[in-house]
Amino acid sequence: MALELSIFIYFFLFSGKTVVPAFCLACFFLTLFACLVFRLYLLSGKADVFEELSSEYLHATLALVKHKHNVVEEQAHLAAAATKLSVNLQNEEYTILPYVLRCLPQRDVIRKFSCFCFWEDYFLFRECLLQKAVDAYIKVVQAIPIDLGAHVSLADAYVALSGLYADPRKYPEFDSNYWVPPGRYSENIQEKFFATARRAIEEFKILNEYAPGNAWVHAQLAYSYHDLQMPLEEIQEYEIVLKLKPNDIETMSKLGILYFQQGMNARGLRIYEELKKRDYKKSQKLIKFYGVEYNKS
Repeated sequence: MALELSIFIYFFLFSGKTVVPAFCLACFFLTLFACLVFRLYLLSGKADVFEELSSEYLHATLALVKHKHNVVEEQAHLAAAATKLSVNLQNEEYTILPYVLRCLPQRDVIRKFSCFCFWEDYFLFRECLLQKAVDAYIKVVQAIPIDLGAHVSLADAYVALSGLYADPRKYPEFDSNYWVPPGRYSENIQEKFFATARRAIEEFKILNEYAPGNAWVHAQLAYSYHDLQMPLEEIQEYEIVLKLKPNDIETMSKLGILYFQQGMNARGLRIYEELKKRDYKKSQKLIKFYGVEYNKS
């Protein structure tokens, strides 16, 4: 494809003949079209390939466990293995071409092109892994339906899967050094994100029914609402956590930041005054958020 384009430019600039450059241009577009069709063909079958690959990986990890195990232990082991591999693969799509072309100066354009070429492969494979983790923990809950630990694990699995679907640009902690391809925040992926995050919230609500007044449960709900970009609900959960743990400096700091980001400056200043008595450095970090509202759009 590059050859056809080079020949076209040469004849277009230095030759009076029009037949050769026209032929080269036609070959260029034909090659480009063929590449796009071939790419679509490959993508259409990748989901099945990654599904099979993830199943083979989990089967192999289960074979490494020497002692006998029941259904609960087996499914928990599979879920943990799937989640661990997914975490290890995070952002690896940015590193393939820089590693292959490590003899060249490392430029952001190489990282971006690497992501452009491979992000969907990594996304589909990680999605398969995390979905298998969810399926495994569902089997655990079905086996021991009133076990709190089982519901905690299932909720965490939903949070991990929703984190894969989440649009990273909508978070204040987003690292702009990582280029995000447009397909990464498509409407279809965002629908999956909201559906999965709501399932996580339902699991945490179940935990709250079984263990009311548990600060950890409300903190997890706050994290989930944060993932859903629902700051008012996140504030409500942190307010409950602070009532249950009134001396928790970390909760004070998070709640104060949320107050300032949502324009609730009076509440934020009250948190600031209380935090100043307990941790002066954190209070100074908190006050920097005064007047800086977070626009999630």
